Amino acid sequence: MNLVPPRSLTPPPSRRQLALQALLATLALLIGVFWACRLDVGARGGRAAATLAALMIISGLCGAIVTLIQCLAGRR
Repeated sequence: MNLVPPRSLTPPPSRRQLALQALLATLALLIGVFWACRLDVGARGGRAAATLAALMIISGLCGAIVTLIQCLAGRR
């Protein structure tokens, strides 16, 4: 088992790619928050909509964290 992964030969993401990735992650987060705020849980299909809103929030947060890590790793 190799504890040190081999270095990748691909270049790090460009500033434009990181900006687009950050924009998409923020957009997913905002859509999830907006959707969760507008949700009527008592309505029909409220549980499925709440689950999808939570998934949008989670994917937005994860995308923002990954983008932040990529930005910091690219500075080295």
